[in-house]
Amino acid sequence: MITPGTLNLRAGRHVPFTYTMDFVGIDLTGADLQAQVRLKPDTPGSPLIDLPDGVLSGATGLRFLSVSTTDGIPTSIVTMFITEADMEDGAKVPSAVEPGDDVTLSWDMQITPSGGVKSVYLRGAFIVEGGVTQ
Repeated sequence: MITPGTLNLRAGRHVPFTYTMDFVGIDLTGADLQAQVRLKPDTPGSPLIDLPDGVLSGATGLRFLSVSTTDGIPTSIVTMFITEADMEDGAKVPSAVEPGDDVTLSWDMQITPSGGVKSVYLRGAFIVEGGVTQ
C-alpha cells in the first residue's frame, strides 16, 4: 500500500476540465485507472462524476498517454478530462448555496499497476468555481 498524495483540483463550471498528471518513478503501461468525484468521501451510491480508464479523446474519463524513461526512472503521463456538458450538469455538479460561490466536492484516483495491487494514489478536494460566461 502506498500513501496517497493530496491533489486539490479547481475546475470552471462552464468549460471542459482537463488536467495532466506526471507519475514519476512508475510505469503505468497496462495499469487500470479509475477516479470518481463525490459530495464527500464515502458518500454512498453512484458518483457524481465517474472517470473510467481508457476513454477516447473528448470523453469524460482518464487516459494513459505515455511513459518515458530518463536515467532509468520512468515517468507516466495520465490525463483527466471532464466534458463541458458534465461540468454544467446540475445532477453531476451541484450548484452552490449562494450564486457565485464555489462548490467543494471530493475526488480520488485508484490505480492498479499491471500485476500489482490496487491503491489510492491521489485524493483531495475537487473545487468547482462559479462562472459568469455561460
